[in-house]
Amino acid sequence: CSFWHFRFDAHAVMKLDVLTDFIAMNDELSSVYIIGQDYSFGQVVADNTIRLLGEKRPDIEIVGNELHPIGKVKDFTPYARKIVAAGADAVITGNWGADMLNLGKAVIESGYKGPIYTYYAAGSGITAAFGEAGKGVIRLVAEGQINPPVSGEAKAYIDAYIAKYPDGNVDQPRITNVISMLAKAIDAAGTATDVVAVAKKLESMKSDNLFGGTVYMRPQDHQLIQDVHIEAHTNEGVTYDYDKSGYGLVVESTVEMAGMDSPTSCKMERP
Repeated sequence: CSFWHFRFDAHAVMKLDVLTDFIAMNDELSSVYIIGQDYSFGQVVADNTIRLLGEKRPDIEIVGNELHPIGKVKDFTPYARKIVAAGADAVITGNWGADMLNLGKAVIESGYKGPIYTYYAAGSGITAAFGEAGKGVIRLVAEGQINPPVSGEAKAYIDAYIAKYPDGNVDQPRITNVISMLAKAIDAAGTATDVVAVAKKLESMKSDNLFGGTVYMRPQDHQLIQDVHIEAHTNEGVTYDYDKSGYGLVVESTVEMAGMDSPTSCKMERP
């Protein structure tokens, strides 16, 4: 909660609110297993999953809730076997990097067929590594719609990026909001060096999102409000894949301007 900090990604609880709404609408899900890395983010995901599902679907049973050391687990098979043995209809994890990939692969290889809801299971080699095995299983809660492209402008941007960086992925589309909104704030302030003036123009700014919808920089806590999606790992309906794998993310569900009315404890001191 600082005047000098602007968050352009939806924060963990905002995304989890969208994800638990999506889960709550699925009557076929009656049990969830929570697993994550043992640090603040993993703990936030676990605690708020329990809270939000308790409010939205108190009939859903939490059949597992555990944290593991970051980057130290080389074989997730024992964890995967517990997930399968618990009979979980869905898995929720905030894991990232190798811990995300190795957990997901171990769970799938152990015979699990349900959805694995994630924050970070795409791009950077992860999509290619999951490949066909992740189809129908891996889901992400994320911002920015790549597939299908929302407009000709978005398609032209991605095409230009791929032409310049053929080995890259447009897997963090929010970066376009950072650059475009900062540029607009500088223009509105009439200066690039008076950072207080620029920041004051940036807070409360509304802007069109290249990847769909409108974004709004909430002034109370400098949190960007934007559309948040549930996306599926698949090779169907994919205009732009990741890792040259033929697999990418396709939007399944969207909450527009997610978290607009979410509470904040921020009491910002302004210069």
